[in-house]
Amino acid sequence: MFLFLMVISLAFLRIELHPETAMDTVLIQTELPTGTPFDANVAQVKLLQQAIRDDLDPGDIKNISTVVGHHDTDMFGSSDGLNQAWAMTTVQFSHRDDMTTSHKKALQKVKDIAAKQTQFSLIYAAAASGAPVLGEAAELEIMSEDSQRFKVAEDMKDF
Repeated sequence: MFLFLMVISLAFLRIELHPETAMDTVLIQTELPTGTPFDANVAQVKLLQQAIRDDLDPGDIKNISTVVGHHDTDMFGSSDGLNQAWAMTTVQFSHRDDMTTSHKKALQKVKDIAAKQTQFSLIYAAAASGAPVLGEAAELEIMSEDSQRFKVAEDMKDF
């Protein structure tokens, strides 16, 4: 009888083996034509930021910031170089419990907005992975009060 009730109750349970991963940051790389003045680039990325603010629910956006002069996505060190016509815009979404839509849908909205920005010679929007670039050094911190942490650290060095 117990087994029968368990099988019946499984039909009413929602099981997610691979839940949607929360991606709370979107990186947008932009390039204007070579020789574009710094101030003109600033004006164009402000228009991009405003388009994002206009299309997304205000509660879904935690922060939007732009760095003009490069569009590096590798926070671990490698660089594509510096150019006053390049920019990197970062859109941070609110916590998924505080959003009116999902991170996935918000990401798609940002990509759609980016696709409409014809003033840039290059524009690319993607979720930030937060992972080090393959082949780059990564820092691992082992935190524990147990003395086993030293064995784990040695095993990781051997790995």
